[in-house]
Amino acid sequence: MSNDLIARLHARRAHGIVGGTQLVISTNPDALCTEAADALEAQAREIEALRADAARYRWLRDEDDDPVCSLRQLFTMTGKPKDVDAAVDAAMRKAVTP
Repeated sequence: MSNDLIARLHARRAHGIVGGTQLVISTNPDALCTEAADALEAQAREIEALRADAARYRWLRDEDDDPVCSLRQLFTMTGKPKDVDAAVDAAMRKAVTP
């Protein structure tokens, strides 16, 4: 969410005044709400992607004696970062499946 959007949301709440400065705000509060909702949804998607990356990192760190070597081998076998992610995801699923 951009700082401009946050300032406009605060301005809307404070009747257009933030830090003593009058801001130009949308005359259509629905448009501002839609923009904010879209920004929050985008952030939620980004957070989920970051959580998945963090889970992969923690799994490699905790499950392998040499995670850097394992990651290098995965990258050599697959050749693409997204393929490495998929390979790690598959290994993670396999590790929790009895």
